[in-house]
Amino acid sequence: MVWIAMDPIPQPAPPRRRFQRGSLQKRKSRGCWHWIAFWWEDHRRRSQILGPCSEMSRPEALAAMAKRLEPVNAHAGEPIPRIWTLGDWIGDVFLPLSRRKWKLSTASTTGDRIRKHLITDLATLEIQAVSRDLLQQYLEQKAATGCSFSVVDHLRWDLRAIFRLAAQDGVLPTNPAELLFTPPTAALPSRRVLSAKQVPQILQVLDIREQLIVRLALFSGMRPGEILALLWKHVAEDHVEVVQRLYRGKLDRPKTERSKRTVALSASTGELLKAWRQQQGPVHPNAWVFPSARPTTPLGRDSAWRWFIAPKLQTVGLEWATFQIMRRTHASLSRQAGIDPKLVADQLGHGLGVNLDVYTVAALDRRQHAVEVLEASLVHPEPEYARAGIHGRDTSPIFL
Repeated sequence: MVWIAMDPIPQPAPPRRRFQRGSLQKRKSRGCWHWIAFWWEDHRRRSQILGPCSEMSRPEALAAMAKRLEPVNAHAGEPIPRIWTLGDWIGDVFLPLSRRKWKLSTASTTGDRIRKHLITDLATLEIQAVSRDLLQQYLEQKAATGCSFSVVDHLRWDLRAIFRLAAQDGVLPTNPAELLFTPPTAALPSRRVLSAKQVPQILQVLDIREQLIVRLALFSGMRPGEILALLWKHVAEDHVEVVQRLYRGKLDRPKTERSKRTVALSASTGELLKAWRQQQGPVHPNAWVFPSARPTTPLGRDSAWRWFIAPKLQTVGLEWATFQIMRRTHASLSRQAGIDPKLVADQLGHGLGVNLDVYTVAALDRRQHAVEVLEASLVHPEPEYARAGIHGRDTSPIFL
């Protein structure tokens, strides 16, 4: 290993407390003249009446002022701790550090959310004065104004990360946002999925290119950015390699380490890919699978949806079936079909817990069947031979 010598980054010297002599002034107060001392403390100008001029000479007033400033001057030469506002801490410390690890998509979405909500609403608050109750009330106010559950929940994550960094840097003794919770009044997100009957309706109204995009989302569980970033060298007969993704017209790494994966294709999707390749004519391995009007650039997600997919889905009343709903449908229908959840999670490119808790929605008929079986087993237990299915009762596995 080769070590590269790097010069230390020069740091500006922190401001230090100055020795103060104070300012002695004679001012009229309460009908008579008084000696008043002025000085600076904690970034604020302080003052104190020392006594009436008729009873105290100037040397006596100077001595009284020096005695009053002794506690202040005892800390002369020490660094002055900065009084951070929440807006300054986010802009000067948190965002510059976070951008070094965030992907382009995270920097866009999270950065925009923090600037739109937290900086706009809380920028002037002194960070040392922020309490857990104040932050919880803020989340409740955002939920009451109609912000979605997702927005409020992400704001909670942002606040926890911001104040955790402040606690680690010694600006705060503890993290006041650590135990925040998302208010139950926040609007819950939609969990809609396509039914098995609606999937063929979508495929029938789409042209070959758009049908391929939808097939890769529905049957293979790919994200739209992963689909549109495919090159022909990534495509095989029975699988595609996800090694990059497209976000707002720019190539980026896959969303997570799990997202960099091999995605299986169905036989019909593989055949349709072959037909699409033949329709395009001779293509270079580094050519886009789904090019835009200019073959050197890929088709954009918004353009594909707005101009080519959504208008066709509107004709069958399924324009609500977004790419996210298609991925959720892939997970939910795979679960209903009895496919191993681990296989589905690997296909989608995330963990097993996310697959079951976030993407999978159990069908009502499956849940009703499960309830009937549970009630029958508890209220009307059957003989052992009947439970074994001798009388032809359905004993197929139940997937919730």
